[in-house]
Amino acid sequence: MSFTARSINLLYHLKKLIIRFYGVLFPASFIAVILISVGYLLSEVTESKEVSRPQDIIWKSCKPYIVLPVISVLRYILSIPKITKLMLQYGIPLEDSHSLLDQAIWSPFLPVILYLIAFGTSYLQTTLFYYIFKLTATVTAKLFSWVPNSVFTVGFILEIAIGVVGVIISSIYCGVIGLILIYILITFNVLRSFHIYHTSKKKEDEKCLNSLFFLLLLILWNILLNLPFMVVWFKNLSYSSSLGYDPSRIPCSVLSLASLIYILIQPKYSLSSGTRKFVFFGVTFYLTAVFVVLYCFTSVYRLSYIITIVVTNSVIFSSINEFIARRRLRNSVKVLKNSKDFSKMDSSNNMSEHLESSDIEMLITRISNLSILDEDISESFSKSMNL
Repeated sequence: MSFTARSINLLYHLKKLIIRFYGVLFPASFIAVILISVGYLLSEVTESKEVSRPQDIIWKSCKPYIVLPVISVLRYILSIPKITKLMLQYGIPLEDSHSLLDQAIWSPFLPVILYLIAFGTSYLQTTLFYYIFKLTATVTAKLFSWVPNSVFTVGFILEIAIGVVGVIISSIYCGVIGLILIYILITFNVLRSFHIYHTSKKKEDEKCLNSLFFLLLLILWNILLNLPFMVVWFKNLSYSSSLGYDPSRIPCSVLSLASLIYILIQPKYSLSSGTRKFVFFGVTFYLTAVFVVLYCFTSVYRLSYIITIVVTNSVIFSSINEFIARRRLRNSVKVLKNSKDFSKMDSSNNMSEHLESSDIEMLITRISNLSILDEDISESFSKSMNL
């Protein structure tokens, strides 16, 4: 056997050994990178600077020196014998380096190597996905530019129907199958968000696009983690249409419902208006990513639940803030419309004589920044301005 053939054979067996012993450790680092990116995206909403592309967010927020020192310090603290003894006494699980040490495959440099691989691969993957979606959205927009707007109304109803079917399938038959339907819906929404952003060039549209993009990546990872259960479901179809024991059912069905709600609401005004609550919420994503690296290397089953909890909490938080923001805007329009002096104004009079110009400018700015206003809000504002 030649030297080249022996080298290829050695690399092949080395790859098999790496996958066998360390393959299960990779998902935690990948998901940690995505969680930190989402946290950075949420923390960025209070800033006036321009929002970055998804790959740029990963490059800015997930550099190793931002994450690994914190993880190393916490791992050292948790490995102190007294703290370990207290954790065992109160039933708190030990972090995953203990189980890897028992298997004789642990090294202090292992988290660094895995995180560097995850960071580089996630950056390349996100860049590739970004340009594929951008190209697809551009081509699709040109091909279907002749389609009337009434078709999109029917498409929205169809989108709701498919989403509800996906949630039902996840809850009754197989969790992953329903989640795949939701994944397809989010893919179409990402394409639509690309078209909207490149048409409007508005900051809030780019933030909406980024949030959908990272949601897509989290759901993709959840599908990959639970894919074995779908294989079992396919093999079990000849006996039953429902998988009797499906550990993915609860996390996938909850994640499907939360993702469907986010698709329908698509909070945009609450992101563009900016609030300090988002900064705090972004920090929780960072802490969750640290927890993932510490406790989900070997305990991969925890990742699916963590993704579900994180996405569900994000949807609830964003929905509440969107509802509050829209309600405030409605009240502002109502106050402007029902103003006593405003109703008595002659059409030739200037509005600034009766209302403070700063208030009017603030209201107009808030309304112009919100490109997805309900029709009744925009109509009320238009009528008020034309009185």
